[in-house]
Amino acid sequence: MKNSIIKEEQITLDSKLVEIDEIIGALSNELKNSSSKDITLERTNRDFIAKYSDAKKNPYFARVDTYEDGKKETFYIGHTSIAKDKNEDIIYSWKSSIGDLFYEFNGGAGEVIINRGYGERYTFNVVFKRSLRIEKLKVKSYTDVISQIASNKVKSEQQNDFLFDDVLLELLNDRGNKTQLKDIIMTIQKEQNDIIRQPLNTSIIVQGVAGSGKSSIALSRISYLLTRYKERLNTEDLLIIGPNKMFLSYIQDVLPTLEIEDISQLTFMSLAVSIIKELKNVKEPINLLDDYLIGEKMEHDFYIEKTTIHFKNKIDLYLEEFEKQFLEEIKGFEYYDPYNQCFVTLSKEEIISKYNQLGYIPLEKKYSNTLKFVERWVDEFLDHKQKELKEEFDNIIKVVLTGLPAGSSLRTQVFNSVEKAYTHKIKMLREALNLSWKTYAKEWPKIELFSLYKSIIDLEMAEHSEGATEKNISLNAFKKNFKYEDVAPLMYLHTILNGNNKLYQHIVIDEAQDLSPFQIYVLKELCHSMSLLGDVTQSIYLDQGLKDWNVIIKEVFNENKVNLMEMNTSYRSTNQIMESANLILKNSKLDFPEIFPIGRTGIKVAVSKIINPPDLLENIIESIKEIQNRGYKKIAVIHKDLKKSISLHKHLLDQISSLQLVTSPDESILKDVIVIPSYLTKGLEFDAVILPNANKLNFSLSELDTKLLFVSITRAQHYLKIFYHEELSPLLNGIEYEEPVMIDNGDYSYL
Repeated sequence: MKNSIIKEEQITLDSKLVEIDEIIGALSNELKNSSSKDITLERTNRDFIAKYSDAKKNPYFARVDTYEDGKKETFYIGHTSIAKDKNEDIIYSWKSSIGDLFYEFNGGAGEVIINRGYGERYTFNVVFKRSLRIEKLKVKSYTDVISQIASNKVKSEQQNDFLFDDVLLELLNDRGNKTQLKDIIMTIQKEQNDIIRQPLNTSIIVQGVAGSGKSSIALSRISYLLTRYKERLNTEDLLIIGPNKMFLSYIQDVLPTLEIEDISQLTFMSLAVSIIKELKNVKEPINLLDDYLIGEKMEHDFYIEKTTIHFKNKIDLYLEEFEKQFLEEIKGFEYYDPYNQCFVTLSKEEIISKYNQLGYIPLEKKYSNTLKFVERWVDEFLDHKQKELKEEFDNIIKVVLTGLPAGSSLRTQVFNSVEKAYTHKIKMLREALNLSWKTYAKEWPKIELFSLYKSIIDLEMAEHSEGATEKNISLNAFKKNFKYEDVAPLMYLHTILNGNNKLYQHIVIDEAQDLSPFQIYVLKELCHSMSLLGDVTQSIYLDQGLKDWNVIIKEVFNENKVNLMEMNTSYRSTNQIMESANLILKNSKLDFPEIFPIGRTGIKVAVSKIINPPDLLENIIESIKEIQNRGYKKIAVIHKDLKKSISLHKHLLDQISSLQLVTSPDESILKDVIVIPSYLTKGLEFDAVILPNANKLNFSLSELDTKLLFVSITRAQHYLKIFYHEELSPLLNGIEYEEPVMIDNGDYSYL
């Protein structure tokens, strides 16, 4: 039966390939025979030819059969829609309503309601859906989900919404994938699809456990939004925020597949620098974390407070006080008119009234527009006085020159004398009025980003009794001393001063748990809606990141403007690996969500004690060879911190010349086997992971150690090997391990 279905699907595939060739041929002939000079049409045809030719390599991955009004319809679904005559689809895009039908149907009665947007809803009666695995244009396997049949593939009652089909398991078990992110469109599950297809104007927070596909969802959501809202959404309207440059480099291979390679991809820091150039030398928290791990003390000051919405609210209060002070310092414009021997005044009350009339425009513009109002008044007064003096001059000339012979020397002398007096008066008026204006403008209260922030920090430092000397440093010295926690307040102030311009329609943030509430608030102000994806279990930046999404819901979104969605199913790792991860969470006694693995059986986690330290190097090398012999390619040797990673890499290089040491989040992963500190691996995944020393000294029961060990273990997809020296970390109590061998002495800085 199975072979006959594969054979039937192969016949269909061959037929579709012929049809695609015919469509490409028709488009090519249209280009060749076109006598018009329609450049747009030519470009469109060339784009179709390129897209269809690329899609032909793997035209579709799924099939859905429906039954409507006594008629059965079959739809094939792929990465890209392919249409005959540009309007009759023979293959539907995963982003279309038919694609939505595939992801939404998961057995049961078969009735599926699809929301097509703009209030349009369609009901389909699904007979079955079929996941297809096609390699090199050959149908390799399939899995069906059929209406009215209770699937025995459902893992448990708690997860009866998820179907873990054979095709998904085959893809996840594949060891030869070119990219480390799997073919995400083929493996989207219902819970993920619900998130991807949330409306554009809806902000969402996704709490997703390690391996739940957060990065895949982030990219797929952007691709979906671009297609569904193509009438009002362009690539420049969207932004991806990633945790570091390494992660952004890591996802590059996936972007063309999803047709989103033109989307801007930035870190929070690179976005900040694009807005405020002076922040380019600010150190990111990952650098501070490594210092902390090797025993250096963190500078606390009141840096924690700077990351909170409470500090944002304090800035608002300071600005209110600064505004009151500004209004108190405003002076009326006063000018003594020597010709009329009186003072001419634009009162303080009139100036403040104008200021208040400007409403809620950006503060800097409000200040400058108020000063421009005074300047216009001065210009109008000067213009009025010049006209007045001109009338006076004309009247004098008329009276004085009456009766004097035209062309006489006396008439000329009198005219020149009066004109000279008039010119002198005008000159003196302008100079005196301009001098008064320049003096007034010079004394006008100034507002500038960095000096304003320095004033706020000076007051805050005084309040914390920490800043007696801060006020004495120059503004330039202050600017050179900015830290990461200063970035969000500065961006917020920049917005207040220069205007809240919505730079983006939608921002997608991956690893959002590493951002502070204040940072997320600043990003929210730059867009109309956002998708935040992260895992509070993996928030490793001490007090900088998030421990609870409710803080964001309450303080950033005011509770009613965001949807919190959870994904507790891990698709990345085998059962054995995820059991180890759950053991860490259990032993830590911290309040973190339990992870439900997909149900993929793998190799038992290997745990070995090293009594003789030099044996560690030999064991790591042997483990790498064993892993490669099993067919796994991407291998990460993950140590706790950078110092230990550098030492281990140095000792291993003698025997593994192609080993890459990753020391910075700005690096790209170029080799198959790497040594890397634990905190740099977040968001990444590898076929296999080796932990050189998961002992009690490296990984205590502290919250940070818990998270670093958890992150390290959950990077592994298929294979996990754990070594430890002396005493195993209490976080791994209960895990099985092998017996040790012998003892030696020496320099073991790589432990």
